[in-house]
Amino acid sequence: MCGVDGLARTGAAAMNELRNAVFGKVAQSSIRTVARSVFLHLHSLDLSFHLGRQTGALSKAIDRGTRQVMTLPCTDLI
Repeated sequence: MCGVDGLARTGAAAMNELRNAVFGKVAQSSIRTVARSVFLHLHSLDLSFHLGRQTGALSKAIDRGTRQVMTLPCTDLI
């Protein structure tokens, strides 16, 4: 019984590593694309937008969104 449990755990760990290997490149590419798009959009806005807003709070929201995008592929497959 212990051998079967060990085999099941090893198989689960191997599948987890395989999933990370397959989706890692795709996830990083999509995160880079979204982050670049947001960065370019923010730089295209007028100076009055940046002076009239709390851009630090905006930066924090963008960072949170980027981190959330990184966790989506992992949580969707589980």
